[in-house]
Amino acid sequence: MIPVGGKYTIDAMEAAKVAKSINSHYVLPMHYKTAALNIPLAGVDDFVNFFGNYDIIGKNEIEINGKLEGYNLVKILDYK
Repeated sequence: MIPVGGKYTIDAMEAAKVAKSINSHYVLPMHYKTAALNIPLAGVDDFVNFFGNYDIIGKNEIEINGKLEGYNLVKILDYK
């Protein structure tokens, strides 16, 4: 998990550099602007633009089963 919204933490570009440098299988962005927040953060779109792949998960949890394949796969969880 990595903060991507800037302002109080690293911004999208810095987060992408960090995420790519550690070469994890999954990258879960957090601390970004959503409809539920009224604070000045960037949205998750700024972050995913640095990656060629991402999946929007329709719930606020993720289950990982089996062998992990690939690296830097961005998974966006539902914030609700």
